[in-house]
Amino acid sequence: MKQYKLTSLVFLLASLTAYADPSYYMVFDAGSSGTRMSLYEVLDKNDPNMLPKITQLMGALQPDAQSLRVTPGISDFVNKPDSMWPNLRPLFNQAETYLMERGIKPSQVEVHFYATAGVRLIGAEAQKKLFDLIKKNIKSKSAFQNVAYVGLITGEQEGIFSWFAVNYDALAHGGQTSIVLDMGGASMQISADLGFQPEKYQLPYKKYHIGDREYNISSTSFLGFGLNLVLTRVSNYWQQSYNTCLPQRYTASYIDNPVPISFSYDACRDIFSHYIRSRGEYNADFRHLSQLVNDRNNLRTIGLDNFYFVMDYFDADTPSELKQAILNRCSGLDEKQVEFMPESFTEERECPKGMYLLGLYDILGFESRDSKVDFYRDNWSKGVVASIILDERS
Repeated sequence: MKQYKLTSLVFLLASLTAYADPSYYMVFDAGSSGTRMSLYEVLDKNDPNMLPKITQLMGALQPDAQSLRVTPGISDFVNKPDSMWPNLRPLFNQAETYLMERGIKPSQVEVHFYATAGVRLIGAEAQKKLFDLIKKNIKSKSAFQNVAYVGLITGEQEGIFSWFAVNYDALAHGGQTSIVLDMGGASMQISADLGFQPEKYQLPYKKYHIGDREYNISSTSFLGFGLNLVLTRVSNYWQQSYNTCLPQRYTASYIDNPVPISFSYDACRDIFSHYIRSRGEYNADFRHLSQLVNDRNNLRTIGLDNFYFVMDYFDADTPSELKQAILNRCSGLDEKQVEFMPESFTEERECPKGMYLLGLYDILGFESRDSKVDFYRDNWSKGVVASIILDERS
């Protein structure tokens, strides 16, 4: 009996020390229209054959998600830098309160502040001033002193983070990974594992050895293909050509004489197809990605951010369902004035968004395949933590 008790005690102590001390990461996604904050805890079993457990403590999947995003994007503060920290400060205050209530010191948290497509559109000097000011304010005006990174990430890095965010659990359990489509306000990323013959797709990729498997992960970024930027650019063309995608009268502050024009499904689709195909620098990448989509049609497709919001609005799971929903809901509406509000969820705005997605599905080969598109409700921030873990282990 004494031997049994001793053995049980040893087993209990071993199980209690199986995990290393938790690590904490605070990740900021500073996009074109706003900045989101997420907080993660990582528990590592100290087993090189097992990936650590990543738990989101604060972020988009939590009940307080709405309060963890501030607007506008940091690029709006280029000419008014003194207003930027008051805009960002509530995110740090909330995180500090959350941590202190749980006995976790903010100094234990590693801070990663990543700016994306909206900031890529401003000059390098303006970017540097913004980032220097953010880093200075974090260290001088908050309790968070372990600032690992404040700066810009490339579109390709953003796509890698998206892929890891979606696929981390599958990697941890040896499951099938997914192709990831991520669309923000100014850019779009498509990322996937290229399989065992990555060179055939003529896409850039990076090798990762995870467990006993090798992954060749490619990420392609398309600046100018984010939903808000496309709608802004194409809306100018609509007014100039009087060939609008909007089903009702459209007006904006810079249009002197808005006119009513009937909705045309075919004309609307042609406008977006023209926009996509006219960006010559991306045509080769679209062809290679279309080949990948068709070659690897066993892979699930996961849509993030605006892919999620548009498909959810139309209650569609496949491109054909989206097409039918647009035909049912966007034709024959009474005319009325419509303000230019890219983030509003009204039929006047969602119909063009849906048409744009159909054009992308078509050019990428998803429409002919008509596969179900699943959705990941969160953004790519979990992928930042996953990438740190995997880079440390590689």
